[in-house]
Amino acid sequence: MTTRNTNLTGTTHLERIERTALPASVSTLLETYEETVDERDRFLWKWLYYLFPEITLSCVRPDDSQQVRESKLLASLYVTILDDLAERDEDVHTFREAAKAPFDHRVADETRPEVDAAAVALAHEVWEHVADRLESAPQYPEFCDLLQFDLDRTTTAIEYTYLLNHHLELASLEETAIYDSHNMMLFTYAAIDLLYSPAFDRSELGQLREVLRRAQQMTRIGNWVTTWERELEEGDCSSGVVVSAVERGVVSREQLERLRANPATANRDEIVARIHEANIEDRLLERWSEHYEHVEGDAADIETVDIGALLEGLETVLACHLESRGRK
Repeated sequence: MTTRNTNLTGTTHLERIERTALPASVSTLLETYEETVDERDRFLWKWLYYLFPEITLSCVRPDDSQQVRESKLLASLYVTILDDLAERDEDVHTFREAAKAPFDHRVADETRPEVDAAAVALAHEVWEHVADRLESAPQYPEFCDLLQFDLDRTTTAIEYTYLLNHHLELASLEETAIYDSHNMMLFTYAAIDLLYSPAFDRSELGQLREVLRRAQQMTRIGNWVTTWERELEEGDCSSGVVVSAVERGVVSREQLERLRANPATANRDEIVARIHEANIEDRLLERWSEHYEHVEGDAADIETVDIGALLEGLETVLACHLESRGRK
């Protein structure tokens, strides 16, 4: 496995991300998000927007590539609102109402006393912008149900993380890999791609989704190994790095429960040192390489998507994770 950290001019991905300009179409919504839910560093949005072309399926019509890129950024903003509500604020009541936005059969109740009505309204406004774009896509009637299914699994992933933080006895790396990887949205991004891919051969959908399953876990591993220390500072113990450390007896649930109760006074440094000494990150990166080899072996079975290009994109994603450690 190799990662591509520089281009011909010698600039790093990090430098190019910093110079990335966000589209005007999302600026107002980002400002409202920062005022209503959170004030994240704009670096996160630049990071995502920079990387979307790297992991966009090759079957997307070239003329639709910018529409796809902006739609993915808006969809990411919507999911980030949900993630902030459930994981950072632990406001599961507002999260559940906001998560109803993409589904006509689920009606949000903003009037419940325990619900932040402004956050729910913003989530629904953001999703309306996404829906307005996607409903005109050429393959929307064919793949809209797939998109909704994958969005539903993304919201389930967020709720799983909330539950894991409150029930650390749930900690299992395999279950975390299954559920939590959907928070990376790779299935959702691919579903958006398919809406703009008239040339995609539907008979290859099952094979493609097996590739995406592994690719999504690869992106999650990259995220885990570069964000877990920052998350521990916030009392978030849901990273696969931390879960793996619990499974291996490197740290105990009791230590993590004390950290969850009071991150400022718990012995976080000792937990971090133990995890580093156990080489948990390296073990997970070995899993990344195993997934890579499986996807590489499946590439010849899919003709209407260039899996080799997707693998190169996944290498770039990992490089960007590693370069921007602790910043997302």
